[in-house]
Amino acid sequence: MRSGISRGRVAVLLACTGVFVSTAAGQCRDKPAVHLLPTGIKLTIRTERMYAETTRPLTVFIELTNGSSGPIRFWEGLVVERNYAFCIKDDHGKEAPLTERARKFMTSEIGGSGVEISLAPGGSYRTKADVSKVYEITIPGKYMIEACWGMICSNRIDIAFIPPAMQ
Repeated sequence: MRSGISRGRVAVLLACTGVFVSTAAGQCRDKPAVHLLPTGIKLTIRTERMYAETTRPLTVFIELTNGSSGPIRFWEGLVVERNYAFCIKDDHGKEAPLTERARKFMTSEIGGSGVEISLAPGGSYRTKADVSKVYEITIPGKYMIEACWGMICSNRIDIAFIPPAMQ
């Protein structure tokens, strides 16, 4: 490990606590957690429905809440699917296949553009991501979705993927 920063990740600085964090470097997909975070940071994900159609977009709503005693600042890249480590597994525990785009992001060293976010204690930051840009879900069935931000892992959502409706 080189000074706590992994290549191809967006760097995050928690300025008031002096803790350095890297987004999308958490324990999802069995990756080791590499940074310390203050207690009280919470990541929550949700979807509008408990089912989705295979091969169609699936929006996951993400909320990062600062329950710590001090403000935090972090850098949020413009490509949301790179800011969080998503994990989608079928009901047998097998990870769904990554899209070509996601495989390129995982090996890319390009940092990209973004914006600095500051959260006061008790504040929340909300965004959304289309996880179909990360995973190719082509087989109907039950799947579990999780997201990580640094060492913070979200709640798990169970989603039933069904064949797409005829248009």
